[in-house]
Amino acid sequence: MTCGTNAFQPLCTTREVGNMSFVMERVNGVARCPYDPRHNSTAVVTESGELYAATVIDFSGRDPVIYRSLGGMPPLRTAQYNSKWLNGTLQNPVI
Repeated sequence: MTCGTNAFQPLCTTREVGNMSFVMERVNGVARCPYDPRHNSTAVVTESGELYAATVIDFSGRDPVIYRSLGGMPPLRTAQYNSKWLNGTLQNPVI
């Protein structure tokens, strides 16, 4: 799977390993990658096929999100415009 900003229209594609030019599937990249290449983003695909992405979900880059999609589980995202818990620290962490 590859995701990119696609000229401010986020797009993800699934490709064949042996033939990278062959696109097997195209999916909307919103919440999977940013609109703007200057915005930070990271993602991981699990063994069971879920995609977890941390990016911004809006064109302006003001709504950070952690988003689960693909695979067998329903999509899930962090609360809109509420990233306070992402910036919080653990109180009395257990080591």
